[in-house]
Amino acid sequence: MAKVDWITWKTNKDEIINPNNLIDKIDEKILDNILINNKIKDILTSEVYRGGLDSASLQIMGTSPANEKANKIINNINDIEIIVNRLKNNIYKSTQNQKKIEKDELIESIEAKLLEEEKILNNKIQIREKLDSINTLISQKELDSIIESSNDRIKKLKERLDIAKSL
Repeated sequence: MAKVDWITWKTNKDEIINPNNLIDKIDEKILDNILINNKIKDILTSEVYRGGLDSASLQIMGTSPANEKANKIINNINDIEIIVNRLKNNIYKSTQNQKKIEKDELIESIEAKLLEEEKILNNKIQIREKLDSINTLISQKELDSIIESSNDRIKKLKERLDIAKSL
């Protein structure tokens, strides 16, 4: 699996790539382009079939260069639309793969942090058990508070892990 070095257990779920949002933005730009291209095609098509760019207009040695160029432009616009749709599909597939990589990395980093926090909690519990009532450095209540804070961190990490797995 490819490594995503910027993802840590602190990474917010909104920082993970979202293929649908990206495709929505691309669709907006494509729509702008399609509208322009359709206007060009409509004008050229109208001229090719009913106007000054038909095959009978401006003939040179039996051919109409203006008609040929107009048809070539129309065909090129159609080709561009096909290429853009293929490109959009490739981008979507790539971003889905990237999302999986990022999601897996996030899950892995949260799980590693969770293991670390659980080890810390176990160490704190062991320390509490070893301290006797004669200890004057730290009270049992303070230790309980420290342990509780570790439990809270573990709980939050588990919640973060659930969110990461649901992406």
